[in-house]
Amino acid sequence: MNQIVIVVDGNPRSTSASQQIQAEPDMEVAALMHHGLSALEHIWRHPIDLMLLDTFMPVAEGVAYIQAIRMIAPRLPIVIVASDCEEDSIIQYLAYGANGYLVRDQNFSNVVQVVRDVLKGQHVYPNNVATMLAQYLLRQLNGSSSPIKFPMHLDHQFSDREKQIIQLLMQRLTNQEIADALGLSQGTIKNHLTHIFSKIPAKNRREAVRALTQMAASN
Repeated sequence: MNQIVIVVDGNPRSTSASQQIQAEPDMEVAALMHHGLSALEHIWRHPIDLMLLDTFMPVAEGVAYIQAIRMIAPRLPIVIVASDCEEDSIIQYLAYGANGYLVRDQNFSNVVQVVRDVLKGQHVYPNNVATMLAQYLLRQLNGSSSPIKFPMHLDHQFSDREKQIIQLLMQRLTNQEIADALGLSQGTIKNHLTHIFSKIPAKNRREAVRALTQMAASN
């Protein structure tokens, strides 16, 4: 019997996941936790086979939580259920040890199959996430892209620091990678990105990259 721990962070739909898993003859929800610390204590005291981490917490906190799990259970399969499909979030979660990634509103219906696949040792992502990862790896293999150049009438919109961040954003670096490259905190990078997005305008990184690419192409 596979023992599954589900950690939730204020999402009522996790009850549905719990019910789906519990209905399987070879699976059991060993614990349904509403607090991450309680889950860590459970993992420390009881052997489990997989953790389903359904979270609304900021990515930085989620990454830190995965690192804490890995200190207790280095090989425990972890499936992240999150509300977005942002490249920055996905790369950070997977880089720090998540074995699967589900977008809450897109993939919740097949949570049981995802759990089964991860228990078999597979890494499971939605098709759009897999495509995103492939593109990210290709960019890493190809190295940095050429500096982006803006038309004169757009160039003055951005400060020198924002232009530096834009160059790294266009290379699809994560917030943490941009922070490391510029010697800044991740919070400072997020603030700059918020200002950049408001000037473009864009709602997220994907829209920003698309808009900035079009701006550069018009030069």
